[in-house]
Amino acid sequence: MDDAKAKLVVKLQAAEEAYKENPKQGVSQALLAICSHLEALEIPPNLSEPIFALIMALDDVEHGTKNPLLKVQKLNHRAPFPIAERQARAHAAAALELLFRTDPKLSLHQAALKVARSAKNWPWYETKNVNANAIIKWREQAMSGLAGEDFDTTTFNEILKYAESCPLENKSIAQTLLDKPPPWMR
Repeated sequence: MDDAKAKLVVKLQAAEEAYKENPKQGVSQALLAICSHLEALEIPPNLSEPIFALIMALDDVEHGTKNPLLKVQKLNHRAPFPIAERQARAHAAAALELLFRTDPKLSLHQAALKVARSAKNWPWYETKNVNANAIIKWREQAMSGLAGEDFDTTTFNEILKYAESCPLENKSIAQTLLDKPPPWMR
């Protein structure tokens, strides 16, 4: 591992620890680590300006100062669910779809019950109140949404596409989804 990469890893590990205590601080540290790495790669500093702007905006919010970069947009409709929730829904919908496709002994509702039981143990999203009917609904929404425009549908389709291209059986992939979510979702 070259020196710049080693330094980046150390800084990102520190940011990960900070994130556990204070997510905003951890994100800021991770972004600073990336900027430092870009500097070591002799990337022109002006190309890092958007990252520094985000770091400053996070710092402003952390200290109670409003920053236009992080201003919540007013919508004329109900706000969408947070990304983490939409990702959890897509993850659960894909696990349901793969289980349902690969286990002929399971009805859709039985497969959804299995996913709901597993979801209650997912550490990366608050899913304690998830039930089989909700997961069936998420699957229907993901299957009927517009890929590329709808986050849930796009994520759902990407997971299924991966399953189709993977040498493992879909049932094994479904079980993996239930047991241990991918790293970007932890």
